[in-house]
Amino acid sequence: MLELDRCNEEERRLSYERSAMQDWLIEEWKCVTMAMEKNEFLARLCNNWQDKTRMIDPHKPMPDSWGPSLEDLMEACKFEMTAMVAENEREIYDDDNEEEEDDEDDEGDEEEGEETELLEAVEMVALSDEFRNSYTDSLF
Repeated sequence: MLELDRCNEEERRLSYERSAMQDWLIEEWKCVTMAMEKNEFLARLCNNWQDKTRMIDPHKPMPDSWGPSLEDLMEACKFEMTAMVAENEREIYDDDNEEEEDDEDDEGDEEEGEETELLEAVEMVALSDEFRNSYTDSLF
């Protein structure tokens, strides 16, 4: 009878331990999944912070890397550039649609609108060139 009681006690202990292990793994899995989902966002954030703080010296010795690999940072840069181009194309498309609807506007307003669009496009190209140059400078 004593041996049966010990076996029952051991089975109960193993049952609790199994549940604890399962709870731990579920929590760890959630953390890993959330970290993987935030990977792209954090790489883009790292790119942004590195660019903005390049000229500031850290108050203590720090490694060159902020954590993400060079490939992750390149992917984040590609994503940012693609998003910027897509946004510009969407704005141009929206502006074209607005122009078609507003055909009754006088010619002076149309010329001013075209000049504004051209100026905005030139500014965006200059901004993207500056971004590319600063990013490639940071890589080498």
